[in-house]
Amino acid sequence: MFPFGRFVAPLSVPLDGACFRGGTVTFTYHFFAKPRFVGRAQVQTAEDLCARLLSVAKACLHNQRLPLDVGGARLRVQSSRLIRDFDEADVCHGILSVEARAIVS
Repeated sequence: MFPFGRFVAPLSVPLDGACFRGGTVTFTYHFFAKPRFVGRAQVQTAEDLCARLLSVAKACLHNQRLPLDVGGARLRVQSSRLIRDFDEADVCHGILSVEARAIVS
């Protein structure tokens, strides 16, 4: 059922220093959308719907702080893009790349 999103495998990198420790986790969230119809009339293109989903996700995640047991993490949206889905011609594929960084002093 469209639209839908999927969290894709994160990449984790430790951060170590003289006075801190922590890590960075980069992940992508993928959105898939088809054109939206009311009856037989198309009311929204797949690209417009997917772009709207990306915009809402970016607004919700960018520069947010997540509480953790050892402190907190800051989220930062690194990039977003829209592409045509290779498997289905009428599907738009949106990709949001996000970095979460946690530092413990």
